[in-house]
Amino acid sequence: SGSNDNHLHVFRETDGVPLARYDTGGDIKGPILLHLGYAIFGSWSHHVYAIDIRHLSEVTPPEVETGPPKYKWPPIMGDNKFMSGVAVDPATDLLYTGGHD
Repeated sequence: SGSNDNHLHVFRETDGVPLARYDTGGDIKGPILLHLGYAIFGSWSHHVYAIDIRHLSEVTPPEVETGPPKYKWPPIMGDNKFMSGVAVDPATDLLYTGGHD
């Protein structure tokens, strides 16, 4: 789930146990897209992120900070903050999102 604490939080669906936490340096306001094993989302840090979620497991201690997301695109909208969710066109693999402008 996104949050106002600059982190993406990952929980196990069946019981809510935290599995991971990723620092993005900005609030996450929009919904998160799950696509081909990745969680893709925008942040108020001016970046779009993709986290490989295929290898998270119950053995990840919930108190462990897992670090920054693996994929971080450079700011692509100048000084804009990402406010909406991300969509992917499967035919072209293009990402679409909206900003705070």
